[in-house]
This record gives sequence, C-alpha cells and structure tokens, in this order.
Amino acid sequence: MPRLVLTFSQIVKSQKKRIMIYEYIDSITGDEYLEKNNRFSEKLLKNIAFILAELHNIKILSLKGINSLPSLKECFEMLMENSVLRKRMGIDSMKKLDAVIGKYKEEIEKKRENFLVHCDFKTSNLIMDKDEKIYVTDWEYLGCGNRYFDIGLFFRYKNYFTKKDMEIFCEEYNRNAEISLDENWIEMGVLCNIVSLMEMLSREEDAFEKNNDIKNLIEKEIKFLIEK
Repeated sequence: MPRLVLTFSQIVKSQKKRIMIYEYIDSITGDEYLEKNNRFSEKLLKNIAFILAELHNIKILSLKGINSLPSLKECFEMLMENSVLRKRMGIDSMKKLDAVIGKYKEEIEKKRENFLVHCDFKTSNLIMDKDEKIYVTDWEYLGCGNRYFDIGLFFRYKNYFTKKDMEIFCEEYNRNAEISLDENWIEMGVLCNIVSLMEMLSREEDAFEKNNDIKNLIEKEIKFLIEK
C-alpha cells in the first residue's frame, strides 16, 4: 500500500473523522486499466495473486480493532430473511438462489479457517504504476474471516477474465500461500461474491439503477453456479 504520510482527526459534518494522507503514486486504478486493456496482463495477475497470498498469510495475534466476519452460512441465513432483498430480487430469482444454496450446502456449511482479509478487494481499490507495481487502497473494512470474499470480489466481473487468467492467478497464489486454495476455489469465490452483492441489495436506499445492476450481477453469478 502507499506510504502513510500524515494522520489526524478532524470534525466533518459534526462528526469526528480520522484523516489519513498517503504518498502520491502516479498510477491508474484497476478499473481504468481494464477499461483500456480489457484484461490484466500476466504480470499484474501474478502480482495481485502474490499480494493476496501474503495478506492471507499474516497471522492474527489479536482481534482488537479488526472486524470479525460471520461465516458464509450465517451470511446466507441472515440475508435470505431480509425483506428488502427478497422484494428487490423477486420470487423467481429467490427460488434460483435457494436452489444454489441447496446445491452448495456442504461448501456453505463447511467450517473454514479464518484469515486476515481486506473485505473490499475490488479492482477499483487496486492502483498500478507504469511498471505494473500494485498498491492496495481502502483498508477500512479489514477483517478476520473467509478469504474467498477477497477472491470472489476481485473476480466479480468475469468478462474481464479468461480461464487461463484464473489458472495463472491460482498457480501464483498457491505458490506463495501457506494454505493452498481449495479445488473448487472459483465456486467458493462466487458464493462469497453473491453474499457481498446481496448485502448491498438489502440496504434501504432508493437507487433504482444501482440496485438493478446489483440484481443483474447476482443473477449472473447464480446462473454460473447452476450451470457449473
């Protein structure tokens, strides 16, 4: 991540906020890179996989100041009962979601080791310089939980990734990780991504276009798992 230059507290709209200023990096975001190139280079994929593996290798000595994330099973149980989500998804989509949960019941209920996770590892939070060095931003949601949330969020927009890209990522991650990914790591990532999207759709905010985009993403992920 960029070097922290200065940190201080300031009152913003009657609330005390923690302000952090980082060094300036002449770079572009992952979203901007994909918009220009339509896919990540092999070097970038390997760099990103290495960074995630190193993050997930960090031993958590204390949970003080770190969010403890609910399990995948707990997430699905809470969100499936959310009335806002159910209304926005509609009956047909909820039935398909139920079918996916049933199909992957064993994976969802499996007890997994907790890792240090970024929790918002989307491409817009990755910045890269001209030498394709990666910097990760937006660490406010850092937590302890299922590492597949990081991986699922990174691969959210699958049209930017080929099968070969995923193989490159997996190979590089496993080369550097103390605990290798499961064989069904792609499906696990998709399940976690669905949960992340469900949480966004369950929020009580009137943003029709945004919510419709989120619903479409969920339905694409559901279709992917049903056909898997």
